[in-house]
Amino acid sequence: MKRDPVEEHKHTATVEGVLAQLEGDYFYDYAAFTGSLREYVVRALEARYKSEPNELHKRAFLLNVYREEYTAYEDLGAFMDAFLSIKGDPTILPLHRMISYGAGQVKLGSVLERHQIDTGDDLYNGLGLAEWMPASWSEHHPKIDLQKVLRRACYFLVEDCWPGQRATGVRAFNKIKHGLVLVPDGRPYASKLPSAPAIIFATHPKDPASKETPVSILAIPTEPEKVEERLRIVHFTQFMLRMFAMLYVLKRYPAAIGGRGLKADASVFGSERMVDVLEFMRNSSETPWSK
Repeated sequence: MKRDPVEEHKHTATVEGVLAQLEGDYFYDYAAFTGSLREYVVRALEARYKSEPNELHKRAFLLNVYREEYTAYEDLGAFMDAFLSIKGDPTILPLHRMISYGAGQVKLGSVLERHQIDTGDDLYNGLGLAEWMPASWSEHHPKIDLQKVLRRACYFLVEDCWPGQRATGVRAFNKIKHGLVLVPDGRPYASKLPSAPAIIFATHPKDPASKETPVSILAIPTEPEKVEERLRIVHFTQFMLRMFAMLYVLKRYPAAIGGRGLKADASVFGSERMVDVLEFMRNSSETPWSK
């Protein structure tokens, strides 16, 4: 009979005690399934966009891509805060931090500043990623330089994602989560805006421009290269988070992988649900890169 950790400890355990029983399975499921949902949604939207003749429908696609991009940033902030916290206190459970955070606590820039991360190397060292690399990696994936992949992911996160998550973008994202204050064309609201979907939101009181412009209207760029860049960020971020999640499970909860009928070693990245992440890692390893 399969164990039920929540039921077993319902009357006696602490939150930490129960989550310690669940964490390995959660991060396995994130890597193998949950983390791929946004990737699936964005790919479906992308395919529909390319064949969609209706201009308004295309603009709806752009807004959804924008929302997915900033949701990915939010997930990234939550993940990084959880895993960076382990370095200072190994007793901390990342899952506990992830289910307890408020959205304002995991703005990527705030998280990195709080943990004194300024560069990709800072992040690599702050996460202790040298200790996350499975001993069996080169045996199963000899052509993939895992250290290069991890360092490249950290560089991308700090150098690309952090600058890309502008404060105005975060405020706009918070308003389009529920679709209440977005419009298909910003020009009727501000004549200097381009013909593009836009979001209306209150300018932050600390913004020097708030006195003259108490209400902001942000247009979402529609140029193909801008759309491609947003898609690239979502794809890369989701693959990166899934990679981190599975490496964490291998390091801390190998029994959770064995419990799914898989070998608890680097070969798990070649399993059916992880083969797309492995391909991402292979491409990242093979593509020339210099900081």
